[in-house]
Amino acid sequence: GQVLISDLASRGTTYHEAWHVVTQFLLTPSERKALYDSYNQRTGQNLGYNEAEEALAEEFRSFMLTGETNIPEHKNIFQKILSIIRDFFLELVGKNPKNLEKIFNDLKES
Repeated sequence: GQVLISDLASRGTTYHEAWHVVTQFLLTPSERKALYDSYNQRTGQNLGYNEAEEALAEEFRSFMLTGETNIPEHKNIFQKILSIIRDFFLELVGKNPKNLEKIFNDLKES
């Protein structure tokens, strides 16, 4: 699929949408379920999976814009996802020594 982002989109929309690409195309359904359940447990909410996905995408957007998160374990996970996204795109344009299989394995293990 493609992600189209308007020139009028708010600041950080690209990060928000990148989160969706990672979770929807690179995580298994069981990994997504665990992620959403963890979000609900951490926040004390009972959001559906779509709402939890959106909330996490917004947390990632905020992290990317500020470099800060109130949840230490999120900083680690967000940094891993950012590194994987960066390495993936650098590999696609041939500017990264990591191979694509290694990037996918890194993401799978995260």
